[in-house]
Amino acid sequence: MKNILKGQRNVICALALSSVALGVLVACGGGVGVEVVPSTGVPSGTATADLATKGKYNIVLVDVLTGARITDEITVNFKGSAGVVDSEGKALNNTSLKTKDGIVSVGADFTAANKEFSILAGNRVLGWVETGTNVVGDASVTEEVTIELKMLNTNKSAALNADTTKPITMAVQTVTPVGNVLAAAAVTQNAPLKTVTNAEGVAESTGGAALTLPAGVKAVDPVTGAVITPVGNLTVSTTKFANSNESSMSAFPGGFAASISNPNSTTTIAATAAAGGAGNGAFVTGGFAQFNVTDSTGKALKQFDTPLAVSIDLPKSSKDANGVQIKVNDLYPVWSFDDATGEWKFEKNGTVIEKTPIDPNNFTVAFTTNHLSSWNLDYFLASCTAKLTLTGRTDARPLRMVVTGTSGRRYSRIKRGVTDSDLTLFRAPKGVNTVVEFFDGSVSMGKTAAAGVDLCATGGNTIALTGFPVKAFGSVKVDITESCVNGASKRAVPATAYLTRDNNTRSQYAATSGAVASTTFTQVEAGNANYSVEVRDKYTNALRLVSVAVTANTVSTVPVNMIMPCTNVTGGTN
Repeated sequence: MKNILKGQRNVICALALSSVALGVLVACGGGVGVEVVPSTGVPSGTATADLATKGKYNIVLVDVLTGARITDEITVNFKGSAGVVDSEGKALNNTSLKTKDGIVSVGADFTAANKEFSILAGNRVLGWVETGTNVVGDASVTEEVTIELKMLNTNKSAALNADTTKPITMAVQTVTPVGNVLAAAAVTQNAPLKTVTNAEGVAESTGGAALTLPAGVKAVDPVTGAVITPVGNLTVSTTKFANSNESSMSAFPGGFAASISNPNSTTTIAATAAAGGAGNGAFVTGGFAQFNVTDSTGKALKQFDTPLAVSIDLPKSSKDANGVQIKVNDLYPVWSFDDATGEWKFEKNGTVIEKTPIDPNNFTVAFTTNHLSSWNLDYFLASCTAKLTLTGRTDARPLRMVVTGTSGRRYSRIKRGVTDSDLTLFRAPKGVNTVVEFFDGSVSMGKTAAAGVDLCATGGNTIALTGFPVKAFGSVKVDITESCVNGASKRAVPATAYLTRDNNTRSQYAATSGAVASTTFTQVEAGNANYSVEVRDKYTNALRLVSVAVTANTVSTVPVNMIMPCTNVTGGTN
């Protein structure tokens, strides 16, 4: 009786990790064959593309409130034309993946014509509202970057509103529809205000956002216009993201290096033309909001037969595209996010008005709309590819880079796992003073002056890193194999391996290219008990090995064996 090791790695039954501390974990029940023959054809470990030559992106899905990785099932979509591929080199453009441990990795084959893609994620049934970000790269730059995608859950609104460290507030209520009428009487919802500390260390109000569903409003299909009858009660949520600091701006859907569907629409800001269209612009934000209506099945209701009233507060410190202070009756561009395409669409120029009663800290921008999504008060500015040089490094430990526009012209970028001293930041807005700071865990290693610098300055910018604490480093080597449950037909196999550090700072997420069966992570802090090894195939299974022992100047080897289904010729499996 022969057993055949199947070549389809997307049907893994289990992962097995072995080390000195843990024995081999196995799954996939059934009889164990005597003679085992590997499958013919393309072996499961053969990648169709080498991700090591591409941009590599470790996408970590994080709960905005707790900072922890999300372990609920989340659907992740990839949009764009940058040649996005998975660990086996297979195209992911316009396809979906699911993850239950909050991390996926992809490669991107950037060209001069195709240099961006969008990531979209969500699961409304479990309360995770859709969000995403835009990734910009360059064919001449090879990098490995960790991107944290911050996500909000409507089931956690009370805890979010109580957290004064995060300039985000949320209002959630249940509305009972009558047939296909969503609201028999008008429903008005206001995201509450709270006081937070901004990026300059000054206390400020978050401002609010408001949504009104008019009496008798119905949801319609955005394509056919047919009226939709919702199932069960509705969850209506209004979330306001202030631009006070990076903890809210890091949750900005679509990212500040935005993909724009209609950058040259009439009445958009003058700087749009100078930005050269979607491929060269960057947002600076006055604040943004999410407005959502979801039925009991998790279906998002986005298009309506009657206009809805919407408003978003705008800090009185805000400046226009030319850096001039905003005043009453000025126009401020309003954009909406299409969570099906990952693009921002210019909607209209809203008028800046005083609130009633007058708020000493915030104006508001009010408008009506027939559709709901994330809405954004933003200027789309001309941008550059910024160059940064770091001095004072004593080793190649991975750092976290936080980029924040100064008061009145806010934007934010975060890069994790920065090991180089010569850095590239794509689509930095021109003429905007920006503070850049580098962290080792939660410890600041150096930053620009408090007034910020223009990242697009001729010749680039140099940032001095100081006070590197002396640390000892080791390495972690991961050897990846696959076999039948009885250990037969074992062979080296490429997969995606992660070395993670989940001690609330999340200071290190590193991954293999997915095109090799053995990889070594260097510059791993020795004596740290928070490191884990994870290995996955097609992002469907992962098993964490907790507390990897790392010794100074030593390579710690972690063997990983993935148990594969094996089929015998009589029809049985193990």
